[in-house]
Amino acid sequence: MRLTVYGAGNDVQPVVRLATGLGWRVQVVDGRPNQAQALRFPEAETVRVLPLAQVEQEPYDRSFALLMTHNYYYDLAVLRHLLAGPAPYIGLLGPRKKYDRLLEDLRQDVPNAAEQLAGRLYSPIGLNLGPRRPRKLPFPLWPRFRRCWPGGPRASCATRPTRFTRPCKPTARWWPRGAPRPPVTSDNALILLAAGASTRLGQPKQLLHYQGQTLLRRAAQTAVTAAQGGSVLVVTGALHAELLPELAGLPVRVVQCAEWERGMGASLKTGLAALETARPLTVVTVLLCDQPHVTPELLAQLRQAQATSGQPIVATEYAGVRGVPVLFAGAALPLLRTLPDAAGAAQLLRRHPKLVAAVPFAAAAVDVDTPSSTSSC
Repeated sequence: MRLTVYGAGNDVQPVVRLATGLGWRVQVVDGRPNQAQALRFPEAETVRVLPLAQVEQEPYDRSFALLMTHNYYYDLAVLRHLLAGPAPYIGLLGPRKKYDRLLEDLRQDVPNAAEQLAGRLYSPIGLNLGPRRPRKLPFPLWPRFRRCWPGGPRASCATRPTRFTRPCKPTARWWPRGAPRPPVTSDNALILLAAGASTRLGQPKQLLHYQGQTLLRRAAQTAVTAAQGGSVLVVTGALHAELLPELAGLPVRVVQCAEWERGMGASLKTGLAALETARPLTVVTVLLCDQPHVTPELLAQLRQAQATSGQPIVATEYAGVRGVPVLFAGAALPLLRTLPDAAGAAQLLRRHPKLVAAVPFAAAAVDVDTPSSTSSC
């Protein structure tokens, strides 16, 4: 029998060891090259890096599947792919709200997704024996597998679910009734750059206070509001550990740019690469934490201007210049990927003026770079 585990985290390692010990042929698939390494899974038959954009190109087979990526968008792409395939068992790791949300998102594309997955999609992934450590995770799986593999009592899997396991079936909406559901799309991805050491200021600008909040916290909340459920990624650098408490409780991802000293371009590319491991990007907005007057409404205007003008870059215009916050879409995304480490987004705006539309916002001229500029806050 063959088992495909989507995910290459530490909790996958004991699953692979036990499965191979029981005679299963196991392949491990993940979108992260630093995790999907054969040295981490010596017992696996195959360990592959599968970028998110290539999931739908995977050939179908009758492998049992476990979704253990801890990445919602990767799990959603895999589940959408497996929907039409013959996999007899699809185990989903995660809480109930994730299960319900995945089904809701699948129904937007395939109205009868729940019916197609009935008897195949299970959450939790096995019998609820209460494992709390990664090394104990595999043990509840095998009784559930036994019910589903060919030659075993398959009817038990489809028609007689135990009280321990919840098979896929139509469920109530996970989103509050009557509330507008924010689109979870790559069109709302934002990168907040906070990697600098504030050498000109002489103290961490990210931690300066404005209206009772640090600049970093204020900018992150602005980004989360503007994203409307989309991805918000904060790039840190010199002060990674010091900044993490300011982001506590916010639905953001944080990555540290190891080469932050090279310049803003290095931080931008770090953030872009991190976002693209989760799902393909069509639009990304870049903002800084030292512009305290930037609002969610401004960021929404950038998206609206892009939709109206069709231009791949939409910048904020203030004090006679065009700069951040700035939105990049379509043809402009490859330009971001090749940006020199020492350059910033402003270089692209100057080099490609015909690609740029602008949204006036005079208050964006207020930033914090020198001690005297703190009075503007």
